[in-house]
Amino acid sequence: MLRFCLRTTLFLAFAFCCFQCKTPLTDTFKFHAGDPFISSMVESQFFEINADSGQVIEGALGTRIVCPIGCFLDKNGKIIKGKIRIELAEALQNDAMVRSNLTTQSGGKPLETGGMLYWNVTSNGTQVAINPIIPVGIDIPTPYKQEDMQVYKGTRDPEGNMDWIDPQPIEKFITPVDIFTLDFLPKGFLAEVERSMPFGKYKTATKELADSLYYSLSVGVLPVESSEYTHTDLNEAYYNTQKKVVDGKYTDDSYDHGDKPKLQDLQSEGELKPEIDPAMIMAIYSEPFQNTLIATREFEKRLQTVFKTCSNKALEAYVNNLDQPLWQLDEMAAKAAEEKGEIESAEQFKKYAAQKLTRVKNGGERANLLKKYLKEQVSAIKKELAEKKQELRNALDKKNESARKVATEYKALLFKRETYRMETYGFEWSATGWLNVDKGIIPKDWDAKPLEILVDNSNEFDRVYTYVIYESINSLYRLNTDDNNRFYVGNEQDPRMLMPKKKTAAIISIGYKNDQIAMATSTIITGEDTKATLHLELSDKAKMKAVLNQYNNYGKENQIEQDLVFMEQLYVEKQRQITLQKEVDVMYRLYYIAFPCAMLREGSILFDTKCGICHNKNMCDKLTGPALYTARDSWKDDNGLYAFIRNSQKSIADGHPRAVEQWNTWKPTLMPSFEQLNSKDMAALLMYIGDHKCTNPIQIQ
Repeated sequence: MLRFCLRTTLFLAFAFCCFQCKTPLTDTFKFHAGDPFISSMVESQFFEINADSGQVIEGALGTRIVCPIGCFLDKNGKIIKGKIRIELAEALQNDAMVRSNLTTQSGGKPLETGGMLYWNVTSNGTQVAINPIIPVGIDIPTPYKQEDMQVYKGTRDPEGNMDWIDPQPIEKFITPVDIFTLDFLPKGFLAEVERSMPFGKYKTATKELADSLYYSLSVGVLPVESSEYTHTDLNEAYYNTQKKVVDGKYTDDSYDHGDKPKLQDLQSEGELKPEIDPAMIMAIYSEPFQNTLIATREFEKRLQTVFKTCSNKALEAYVNNLDQPLWQLDEMAAKAAEEKGEIESAEQFKKYAAQKLTRVKNGGERANLLKKYLKEQVSAIKKELAEKKQELRNALDKKNESARKVATEYKALLFKRETYRMETYGFEWSATGWLNVDKGIIPKDWDAKPLEILVDNSNEFDRVYTYVIYESINSLYRLNTDDNNRFYVGNEQDPRMLMPKKKTAAIISIGYKNDQIAMATSTIITGEDTKATLHLELSDKAKMKAVLNQYNNYGKENQIEQDLVFMEQLYVEKQRQITLQKEVDVMYRLYYIAFPCAMLREGSILFDTKCGICHNKNMCDKLTGPALYTARDSWKDDNGLYAFIRNSQKSIADGHPRAVEQWNTWKPTLMPSFEQLNSKDMAALLMYIGDHKCTNPIQIQ
């Protein structure tokens, strides 16, 4: 059945006496006590709502009653707050009308009906009236609609006879609701925020967070560049294959071990050009636009089509013409969409226009004022957002500077540690680095030997540090690691270092899990014991200190306690960078949801050039590789998926469950590595894939 709505802002006599002066309210009743049709009368439905907020109730047969804030008055003409009770009886079909003796006559003449209803509102048992300035709206579903239909007031006598009087034309106004009950975010935006938790200080998604993230896109997002961030995996420079000495000093990069920070920066503000300006959405989603076309479910529905046009002009057609009928605004939006080349959206706007919806009663009275207000407010919002962005930039710079200071201090300690050991071996520092001044006559008591330590339960801890202490020369060295499990001296290509010959050395491994501490110790003979396995046992600060105190006579640069202070600070910085990278990834995904035209354009290019050879572009069918429509959901964590796309073989080697599962399904086919893809590319690609709809989900892998 097609649903036509006979929407009225008149007051059905079945329901209320309305007034503008303090006349006594007459109680509304459904029937007299002796009505012979009481037992067969259509049953009433009851609803309790809060008058403090806009509410919409819907009857069992589809009648919808829209109750804006302030629409109910008490006997003194004051707006009612708190709970109210609504009674509704729907007689929309012939059998219900017959059983209730709802004859369709007016003054003895037959009427054609589109449906009948009874409704009444009370507050604490007292009759309530309707506010003539903020009326209630009623939708009655009917299989057809005639332009000359009218609303009649029904009267019922004690014998159950009906007469319909005081006909009034149906006012085709659109009924506003509380604007803050509407959703003005692009489709999928809130869902993506919920999926991306935690984010910043938020553990769970809130409307406040989703709104703020969307609005922030109006001025771009906080730039993040790898060059600004401190490398946190630092160690002595001598064994770094990439070390350089310039002007008699190691370069800063010489202390960097492992992968450098790969923070992917967002586009500059100049490149981020919003398709639909979030600042304008923020401006209209506000109290001044209550009781206008903007505060209607009809506009809420149209806004999703507006987003698809990627045209601010389509949005402006609505927000700048609040005094015109909605169907005319639909036509303007259709024209804007056509100019943008968004034909599908244009056709949808034309369908909206065909509904011939008009306007909100009194909703255009402030149209010119709101147009001026909107322009000023958008400018003010952009200014405020830019200021907040700069505040974040300043805070970020401050943290970056603090991290650089820590790294600089630690590099100085590392050089001092290296210098102590190298000079003990007889080396001298020169303008080009270390020189061995030994002429080879005296036998050396040191040599380059390998050393590798495995910590077999390191996966139980957040971070693990392993040290070798050369007790014969009071020297400390922290072993490198790529996986927190295997620790080695030197570097990955040549895991050897200069160490005393055949001397006792202590091995100390320390693990951290939240506030817990674990330790493992061992001793080796240098050059002979080249491998050892340790198992961390839970300990505490006092026990750890007791073990480390025996080396307190060493210079500070050779004390583990001093090293651990820096390890803690650098770990905190690394976690900050990881969190920041996640937030960058999230912001890119939100960016492409907010601006779908950019997503479709850039995502399509990326898919064709990177993925299309092996994956079907319909996303639903297998090709050389699996169908991709559910790829993101099947991975659960985006970090794992990003890592797999960039280097699938590494993810498999690292033992990621989904990566291993994919390999077992598709081997020996290898997925190429795409390490050049940054966060922006990843987001465009994944949002593009997710935008496709499958009609044959059985084939999805």
